[in-house]
Amino acid sequence: ETPACLARQLLKHFKDELKWQAAKILGSVDFLGNPLGFVADVSEGVSGFFLEGNVSALLKNVTHGISNSAAKVTESLGDGLERVVGDEAHEETRRRIRSAAAGAHLA
Repeated sequence: ETPACLARQLLKHFKDELKWQAAKILGSVDFLGNPLGFVADVSEGVSGFFLEGNVSALLKNVTHGISNSAAKVTESLGDGLERVVGDEAHEETRRRIRSAAAGAHLA
C-alpha cells in the first residue's frame, strides 16, 4: 500500500473512533437520563429473562433503568430551574443541607 492510502485509512479509523467516543459520551450524559445506562439495564433484564427465564431480573432491571433515568432527568431539570429562578439565600440553604447530609450515611 502507498503511504497516501495508509494515511487515508488511518484518518478514517480515527474519525470513526472519534464519532464512536462522542456517541458514548452523549449517550451517558445525565441530563438525557443516561440512555446508555438505561439500555444496559433493560438489556441485562431481557437477557436474564430469555436465557434463564428470570422474570424478577427482567422486572428489577427494567424498573431500575426507568427510575434511574427519570431521576437523572428530574435532577437536571431541577438544577436548571434553580439556576433560572433560585436566589442566593435559597442556594446557600441547599448547600448547607447537602453538606450536612453528605456525611450522615457514614455514621
